[in-house]
Order: sequence, then C-alpha cells, then structure tokens
Amino acid sequence: MASPVLNKVRERLFFLSPTVQAGWEPESKREDFEELKILGQGAFGVVKKVTHKKNNIIYAIKIVEKAMLKKTNMVEQMQNEVKIMYSLNHPYILKLYNHFEDDINVYLILEFVGGGQLYAVLWKQPQKKFDEKTSAKFILQSCLALENIHSKNIVHRDIKPENLLLDEKQDIKLADFGWSNFLKPNEIRQTFCGTLDYLAPEMLEKSRQHDHSVDIWAMGVLCFELLTGLSPFAPQININNQTFVEKTTKDNIINLRFQFPPLAQDFIKKILVKEPGKRFTCQQIKEF
Repeated sequence: MASPVLNKVRERLFFLSPTVQAGWEPESKREDFEELKILGQGAFGVVKKVTHKKNNIIYAIKIVEKAMLKKTNMVEQMQNEVKIMYSLNHPYILKLYNHFEDDINVYLILEFVGGGQLYAVLWKQPQKKFDEKTSAKFILQSCLALENIHSKNIVHRDIKPENLLLDEKQDIKLADFGWSNFLKPNEIRQTFCGTLDYLAPEMLEKSRQHDHSVDIWAMGVLCFELLTGLSPFAPQININNQTFVEKTTKDNIINLRFQFPPLAQDFIKKILVKEPGKRFTCQQIKEF
C-alpha cells in the first residue's frame, strides 16, 4: 500500500478519507477546485458550488471553520457526521465523496444537486403548498432514505424541508447529518437536538429518551407542512379560514394539540402518535 500524500496541517482534527488512507490519491486541496458560487451560508461556514480542475466534475463543498468547531465543542459531532455520510450510498441520500482539511477549515466534497431546498421550492408554490400527488412522492422518497439509514442503526434527528434537497429530476436527497448518530440495537439516546417544530414529544419531555421513531414523527410533521404550508404545532394555525390560538409549540407537541389538515388525515393520524411504539414504521408508510 502506497503511503498517503497529505497536506501540511499544524493540527489535524479529522481522520483521513478512505481513498487517502488507502493511498489511492493524495489529500485534496482547496486549489484543486474552481469556486463558482455560494449555495448557502451559516454560523459554521459556507457551502459552495465548485468544479474540480482536473476532472471537470461539479461538486458542492461544505467549508467549516476549525476554530468555530473547537470553540463550540462540535469537533466530535462533525467527525461523527462524516463517518455516517461515508457509510451511506442511496439514490435519495446526498453523497459524501471525500473530505480534507488545512490549517483553517475542514472541507466536505459533496454531491451537487441543482434543485435547491425543498423548503424554498415549497414557498415558491402559488399557494405555498404542494398537491397530494407531489407530497406523496416526496414523503415516499424521504421514507426510503430513512429506511436505509435506520437499517444501518442510524437516526437522523433533523428531518425538515430545509434538509431535503431536490435534484434536477425533482427527486429527494436527504442531507445534513449534523445531528445524526449511530444507535446500537434497542439503544435509546437522550441528546436534545433538532428543530422545535419537528421534535417528537419524547424529545421534549424530561427523560428525552428516544430512538429511530423520532424520525417517523418528523415525517408526519413534514407531510402536514407539504400539504398545508403550515407547521401543525405552531401557536396559531389557520386551515380553511378557521383560526385558533393555542399555547406554545412545545406545549402543543407534548399534548398532541393540533388541527388535522383536510387531506391525508388518516395517514397523519398513524404517524403523529405520542407513544413511539405505536407510530407507523417506514414499511407501513410505504404500503399506505
């Protein structure tokens, strides 16, 4: 096995990529890519559309500041995200091809998809919602992605339209595994994470013990939002010109207080169930 050719890095935070470890290629450098445009920006860094200068393949590169990772104690979490993404290979999951680092940043070389976030596409619709057929397609594809990660004992924990990308065919790509983790069989976790509107009741209660079923709950919330353009547990909900004001989002989730949309009521009732073991499984969602 050839010795890997590495970047000169004063403090290396991440393990080497599989292809570099195997000696199949040198560690990538930022100079290997031509940066085309910014796709998104957040607190930890930026995502850019790039072209590889040698093979002319277009990628998305997620650039994350190492200083920010250390300051927020997120190094281990991002290491875990990278490990998880390398373990996944599915048509409805965003592919991680490689990663590298220099003194300033960590870089994730990702599959580029040109359809944007499902959230942005949803809000471009004339009525800020999708029809039943389109919603069903997105739910099925998301479910197939979840079924794949759950089969590998991975829980995503942040399913929402912002983390579902669309490719040129308008097919789903599940992305952003920053809150994901591996679960041992029958294991439960207690980490509080995710986005409030999509959190399952067990995540909000004292023990916070949860497993893969938190992702199933999020699918119910997603279905509701795709069909109505609304969050089911928001303090104020307006459906069919009927408005009612409840307590906080957290209180509404814990007490399962929401108004069912006019479409897919039976389906959503099978998913937004307070007791995790009684929710639909991915298999049942596919067969419904």
